[in-house]
Amino acid sequence: MNIPAFQRIGAELFIAGYGELNPYVSLNHRLKVGKELLKSSNTTFLAAGDGDRGFGFSRNYTTAIESILRTEKLADKVQKNPYKGSNYVFASFKLARIFRFFNFALLISEAFGIQDPEFIEPSLYFPLLPSIHLHRRVKTVLAAMVEFPEKNNKELNQITGISRQTISIIRKKLIENEVIRAAYIPNIVMLGFEVFSFVHLKLRSNAVQRIGKETLRRELGLSSFIFSMIHARTFYYCMFLLNLPQGSTSYLRQ
Repeated sequence: MNIPAFQRIGAELFIAGYGELNPYVSLNHRLKVGKELLKSSNTTFLAAGDGDRGFGFSRNYTTAIESILRTEKLADKVQKNPYKGSNYVFASFKLARIFRFFNFALLISEAFGIQDPEFIEPSLYFPLLPSIHLHRRVKTVLAAMVEFPEKNNKELNQITGISRQTISIIRKKLIENEVIRAAYIPNIVMLGFEVFSFVHLKLRSNAVQRIGKETLRRELGLSSFIFSMIHARTFYYCMFLLNLPQGSTSYLRQ
C-alpha cells in the first residue's frame, strides 16, 4: 500500500478514539453498528475490535470534532445508547514525534527469529517537514496511488485520464519530497498472530531529557511495535502478539 505523509498535505492532528459498545447486544449487531459508523468517518484509517476503536487524521481540531459529532449522532440513530463510554486522544504533529507508522518489518523478523540489522529503522517515519501545496493534477494522482497501490502507471492512466508520462513524473516527485511511501502489510492472522494491542503511557516530565533523545529513538527503532509515537508527555504504541503471554500486564509495562 502507499501511505501518504499526512502532515505534508495539510493534516495537523493524529486522533485515537476508543470506547466500548453495549455488551448486551449481539456480536453481529455490534459489527453492523461498527460498519455504519465507519461509513460516516472517512478520516479513519484503522478500526479494530467491534468497530469501537479507531485511528485517524484530521486537518484541524474543528474538523476533528465535527467528524466525531457526526459519527456519534449516527450511532444514536443506529442503536440507542450504543456506547458505554468514548474517549479521544488528540496529538498535534507539531508536538508529536512518530517513530514508526505501521512498519511490520521488525515484528515479522522477530516472529521468524531473523536477526538482521537491515530491519532496524530508528529514524522518524514522519519527517519534520512543512506542508506543501499540491496542484489538482498532483492531488488526483496521489489519491489514485493511495486507493490503487497495486496499479502501474498505465492502469492509473486509465483511471485518472492523466498521461503515463505525467503520472511517472508526479510519482517520482511525491517519493522524492517524502509525500508518500510504499509499505507491505502482511496478513497477520494467517501468520498466527492473535492479539492487537494499543497502549498509551504517561511519561514523567523529565523522561525524555533523562533518557536522551538518541537513546530513546534507538530503543524505539529496535522494538517490534508497528506504530510508536511520543506526544508531549505521552507515549503511544501499537503491536500484534502471537498470543497473550502469562502476566500480560507486566509484559506491557516493560
